[in-house]
Amino acid sequence: MRGTIALLAKNGNQIHVVIYTNDDKGSYDPDMTSERLARIRKSEEEAGNATIGIPSQNLLWLGHHDGMLEYVDSRAWWSR
Repeated sequence: MRGTIALLAKNGNQIHVVIYTNDDKGSYDPDMTSERLARIRKSEEEAGNATIGIPSQNLLWLGHHDGMLEYVDSRAWWSR
């Protein structure tokens, strides 16, 4: 998938990425907080996308917590 996106960006297409969760779960570090993990993962996502030509302003973060998407009322989000 990243290879296709990188090729599209390289060929001048405007790419927008929608990220549903904030990646705040999944660390084995007992001292890691959800907030800190989300900041780290956001930084990693922005850096990874930048390497294939997608600027951070083209990333849309919906900010839902990991594991909670099934409880999100998607109609409420899209009606904003």
